[in-house]
Amino acid sequence: MLPEVGSMLRWTATASLDIAGQGIAWDRSDRQMIWGVARGAKGGNRVTASRVTLP
Repeated sequence: MLPEVGSMLRWTATASLDIAGQGIAWDRSDRQMIWGVARGAKGGNRVTASRVTLP
């Protein structure tokens, strides 16, 4: 979560996800869901959805 103001971020946790490279996005309608693109070896890219529980 980004702070309302200021330039300081606080690390709270690390989540291990099956996302290898292209990009990620938090789902604004479900704060525990992260979407990502996993790049495959021969152009076999796929979209992943991961549910995370952070402290």
